[in-house]
Amino acid sequence: MKQRCQKALFLVALVFYACTDSSGPRTVFMHFALNDISGRPLPTYFAATPGFTTTIVSNTLVLYKDGTAEMVEHRIEWDGTDHTVTYDQQYTIKGSEIDFAYHCAPDAQCIAPPHGTIVGDRLALDVSGGSGAVIYDYQASGQ
Repeated sequence: MKQRCQKALFLVALVFYACTDSSGPRTVFMHFALNDISGRPLPTYFAATPGFTTTIVSNTLVLYKDGTAEMVEHRIEWDGTDHTVTYDQQYTIKGSEIDFAYHCAPDAQCIAPPHGTIVGDRLALDVSGGSGAVIYDYQASGQ
């Protein structure tokens, strides 16, 4: 019953945001859990690459009302190292589109930040720098 109430509140919030002016940036409080990566259920490799690769065990994404986001990812590196990585980012929502921003040093060659689409209780997030090669498919959760 608790999960039903949380989903109902989520849908009410989503309808509210969908019916407001989408020309300006929006923020929300939402919690997402990673369901799959490019259609592959977890745990799975991050991307098909030659040689050794990182395995993603789990990932959560929390969007805060102040426009910040926290992504926590449990990984197993190619050498067997088991660890958790936390990423803090800024985000904005316009309509159903979500854009992230992060600091990239002036001399660094950084890929484009994640960009995604929120539809219902799902978030599809391109984390491959805009190439579409790695899509994190999240499901909203009530945590």
